[in-house]
Amino acid sequence: MRFITDFLICLVFVIVSSLIFSLIFNILNKSILKVFARVQEFMDKLKRRTLARLIIMVISVALCVEIKDFFNFNYIGLGILIGFFNTLTDVIFKTGVRFNEN
Repeated sequence: MRFITDFLICLVFVIVSSLIFSLIFNILNKSILKVFARVQEFMDKLKRRTLARLIIMVISVALCVEIKDFFNFNYIGLGILIGFFNTLTDVIFKTGVRFNEN
């Protein structure tokens, strides 16, 4: 039973942190800085985008678990880390949540 509650807590924090980081990253990308513009241009030129996205997602989840173990985070911290890396991957590949430009 403890596993289910930990999983649900982690899932809720992944969703919430994904929305928050998506908003932040979209604002940074639309600003004068255009933080992710060059990386997005490079990713647009890739022929195997889905394979690259899959590889990056697997590496990012493994990295999240390693960071969680190293810093001894709980499942809330793991959810925030997964949400951050998931949103970063979505912004780099121009997928995910889109916000109104106004």
